[in-house]
Amino acid sequence: MKDIKGLGDFSVMLSGIALGKTTPGVSENREETDGRVYKILRPIDMGTKAILEPDDFCNLPELLLTDVQQKKIKPHHLLRENDIVITIRGTIFRASIIKDLHNSPNTIVSNNMMIIRPKVTYPEFIVMYLNSEWFDKNHIQKNHRPMLMISIKEMKALSLKLPEDSKRVLLTDVFYSAENRHAQLKEAHKATQRLSESVLFEALNNPIID
Repeated sequence: MKDIKGLGDFSVMLSGIALGKTTPGVSENREETDGRVYKILRPIDMGTKAILEPDDFCNLPELLLTDVQQKKIKPHHLLRENDIVITIRGTIFRASIIKDLHNSPNTIVSNNMMIIRPKVTYPEFIVMYLNSEWFDKNHIQKNHRPMLMISIKEMKALSLKLPEDSKRVLLTDVFYSAENRHAQLKEAHKATQRLSESVLFEALNNPIID
């Protein structure tokens, strides 16, 4: 690609749809409602994860849309693998990449989120950049405090160099290695916490009497 000046030159961007009042998806009579039931991804569902996988979509809230609401949703609004989702409203900025939707094809994002759909392979470097301390300090903290108010126009104009193919492959390897390490450390922390708590409550149940 020539004349790459910003993120918008190699990505398509879509904001979440404002649906108004919605009804929770109904499990009964699924055959009658399946075509109008959509899962919705919200900022709270992202947590601190930079990678969203099948387990992250299993328990998403389901919405039963009216015919009018459903007409607002076009095929390009549905999440796809390798989409990058970001928070654009609220207090915490986060970016995550969708790696596997599994059995959640009819999934949309809430209207305080945005979809960045890369036109290039190995787009993980975008997530790395958006979640970096540098981006937080030089963009989010400077332009979006105390509340996020991020627009598509702003993200399209975001100055970001497109690395050549070989470098994107390398960055992708670094990304997944770092995320795997982060997950391992998180599990280790949980194990340590459980151990310390078990010792604590054993002591509380068997207090030492002087």
